[in-house]
Amino acid sequence: MVAAAIGLKKDRAAFQAALREAAFERMPPPAGVADGGEGIQEALRGKTEALRGRLETIDGEIAAARRRYRPRLEELSARISCTRLLARARGYFRRTGNAFLISGWVPEKRIPRLRSAIDAATGGRFYLETRPPGEVPGVREGRVKVPVLFRNPFFARPFELLTATYGIPAYDTIDPTIFVAVTFLLMFGVMFGDIGQGLVLTMLGALLAGRGRAVQARRVGALVLSCGISSTVFGFLYGSFFGVESWFRPLWVKPLSDVFLFLKAAIFFGIALVTLGVVMNIVNALRTRDWVRGIFDKAGLLAGVIYWGATGLAINTLMLEGDGASAAVVLLVVGLPIALLFLKAPFARLTGKSPRLFPEGLLTYLLETVIEVVEIFIGFLSNTLSFIRVAAFALAHGMLFMAIFSLSDVIARTPGGTVSSALIILLGNILVFFLEGMIVTIQAIRLEYYEFFGKFFAAEGSRYEPITIEGT
Repeated sequence: MVAAAIGLKKDRAAFQAALREAAFERMPPPAGVADGGEGIQEALRGKTEALRGRLETIDGEIAAARRRYRPRLEELSARISCTRLLARARGYFRRTGNAFLISGWVPEKRIPRLRSAIDAATGGRFYLETRPPGEVPGVREGRVKVPVLFRNPFFARPFELLTATYGIPAYDTIDPTIFVAVTFLLMFGVMFGDIGQGLVLTMLGALLAGRGRAVQARRVGALVLSCGISSTVFGFLYGSFFGVESWFRPLWVKPLSDVFLFLKAAIFFGIALVTLGVVMNIVNALRTRDWVRGIFDKAGLLAGVIYWGATGLAINTLMLEGDGASAAVVLLVVGLPIALLFLKAPFARLTGKSPRLFPEGLLTYLLETVIEVVEIFIGFLSNTLSFIRVAAFALAHGMLFMAIFSLSDVIARTPGGTVSSALIILLGNILVFFLEGMIVTIQAIRLEYYEFFGKFFAAEGSRYEPITIEGT
């Protein structure tokens, strides 16, 4: 049996040793081939050049065909889009011998425009009936979902991406996008405050938002642009420019100069955001007439009173160094709401939400309520303390630059270390920009989703998507 073995020149010694161990015997090439290496290479070069020329010819033919058939292909694409549109629209049509029946959802503000369009298309021979969503059969029972149309200010629209990634809010509940825009930018700026890096992020976002071909890409660019502006603003507040804190005077304070201030600010910010989540949960329950949820939910009114009471007592004792609260005050602001939580089952039975008073028995109900009380305390405590990471990353941002500049100073003292020192600063800024920027974004999203959305968000809705021809 004859076999040819081919390997890299740099591995020649190891390759030959392996062949010897496998009992391969070297055979001389056939006559006329031993000295024909250069001829073979020339032949291969000729074939390669010929193939390259052929490829260039084919590329030219493809480009010519593209120019020749592009109008026809665009026409066919438009026809396909129209056909898909009609196929989708037929699901909302019913037809008799002399009439058409069309049903669908439309925002209230667009009804006059719809009426005018139908009037122009039918010459006034039509009947249009509109109903509020609550009067549509099946909506109140939950069998029919009302599509949700996002309506947010211009600056908040890019943040609809974050909301929609978590889910679409149920109809008649609060769209949290505008709150996400404000709180996300605050957290991102606090954790990633730097003038230079913020300006770089702003330029990248502006480039993507202005030149992105897809709508989604432009929205991501607008989101990055907003984060860059926030980072730049907080960079001026910190007085940090690519980590250098001696070029700009801080308009507020340097993170590492007052650690406890940042920790307190992060905790108070967490209390505010958790409180907002509880309030939004109560409002959503009122709007959907779910009284049991609004009062007795883990983020309902009674749980909120417990949280606010316990938080007030903790702030008074630990931060304001006030006198300890009396037993009567503790019982009033914390004990009374806990006692009222045990009335959940009677209230649900009274309002018709439960067919029986204690479906699984009184003892099981009491045990479950005690566990819920414990979960309320643990949940709210962990939710609030999670925001300490905002302060931690703000401090870590400054400490990373401190380590980079310390290493740079050490290298600069060595012979010829000026260039290496500058290179360390450059690479350190790149590392901080990409690595910490990504981590900060993930942490901000996590706080929005778990500590804020977890209080009220019911991702049970469907997005309003009108029938349109793609590209129009």
